Amino acid sequence: MDNKREREEVTTYPIPTDVGRWGSRAEFDSCRPEDGQWVHWQDRVALVLEGRYDEVTPLHVELSPTYLCNFACPWCSCRSARQDWSDIDIFNRPDASPGTVMSRAQLLSVVDQLVAARVDIQWVGGEPTMHPHFVEAARRAAEGGLRQCLFTNGSLLPSKKLRWLLEDEFVFIRFSLDAVSEDIHRRHHDYAAQRTYHERVLRNLRSTIELKAKLGAETLIGLSFVVDRVNVDDLSTSVDFITALQSEFEARAIDYVVIRPAYPFVGAEVCLDDAMVADLGRRLGPNGDLAERLAAYGIRLVAPAASFHVQTTSKNTLPKATPCRSCGWFSEIAPNGELQLCSDRYGDPESVIGNLTDAPLDAMWANEDRGHILRKINAASCASERCPLNGRGYHLNRLFSQIEAHRSEGRLDVVRSWIAGLQSVVPKPEHSFFL
Repeated sequence: MDNKREREEVTTYPIPTDVGRWGSRAEFDSCRPEDGQWVHWQDRVALVLEGRYDEVTPLHVELSPTYLCNFACPWCSCRSARQDWSDIDIFNRPDASPGTVMSRAQLLSVVDQLVAARVDIQWVGGEPTMHPHFVEAARRAAEGGLRQCLFTNGSLLPSKKLRWLLEDEFVFIRFSLDAVSEDIHRRHHDYAAQRTYHERVLRNLRSTIELKAKLGAETLIGLSFVVDRVNVDDLSTSVDFITALQSEFEARAIDYVVIRPAYPFVGAEVCLDDAMVADLGRRLGPNGDLAERLAAYGIRLVAPAASFHVQTTSKNTLPKATPCRSCGWFSEIAPNGELQLCSDRYGDPESVIGNLTDAPLDAMWANEDRGHILRKINAASCASERCPLNGRGYHLNRLFSQIEAHRSEGRLDVVRSWIAGLQSVVPKPEHSFFL
């Protein structure tokens, strides 16, 4: 369908964040396209419309081949998983153990299971490139037809490894850059002063840009900035660096930049306040200096509104009894092969539904153990008490709660019309990684 033509012809638009509501073009454009792109997975949409949320299977998994990391970022969303739930505190002792590093055989077995189930992969960690068999496993997944992307701190990407990832057509490689000034980069990522990671990250970023151009690869190159008091004053310097790169490579260096305030995940150490978040939001919003500078060089800025609404006083707005209806869409696999109920549980052992080396994903998704764990987290009001407010799980739960309200009022026709409207004007995604 020609989405551009459809957008030009309609006069009111479905608002992706509010089920059944239609509004102006300006309201529609103020939402991220990704807010409404879930409607393009029509098999999942059919299950939602029938209220069969528990039968939805993952679009992709966040696969951690290792929880080890050469950085020790205090604000890391997986800090508690690595620090408290692993056998070894890798922030102080970066040693391997069965709980922190997958064996080669186990990693390849997990990839084979995902290929069989047609579930795409986000490579996360820890630092996934620390795993000695990461590239081998990624190439195996590519040969199996899976879409893949990589989240990396960028310090361990030699040219040979980069070439393989670009040749295997990774959807994107996202560098968790966060700062470009050496001292601030070190303090924000909490590594020893004698390490040369800052220099290596910037060198590897440049190598990625150069190699992408040489190969004619279509892999997107993204930069991520998680902002708190440590690095907020380096943002302007960082944007100078990014725009200089973009100018040097004739607007073909950086495809997008994600900037958001740090989020107080369980176990994370976040240093920010409401005033800093509000000021950052202004600088990244319409007419903001950072937004305008990036736009002038053709760089897409991603500054998720939900992350800025989640200030230190923000609260979950879902009623306490709301069950989790979104946990089927995305999952997480820990270094020991354990599959999580959802990707926002960050390695929590209480939400493990099985191990991919013991059973196929499809069978595990439908077994009674998963049903028992889902009932348990619903009894604990996970959706309204724990779910990160800036995550896709919370976003989908909000929408699904609204759909159920329409269902209870006999207004599913309104929902169907709204979904059809989204399908006609929201661009169809090639993958689910940005949802």
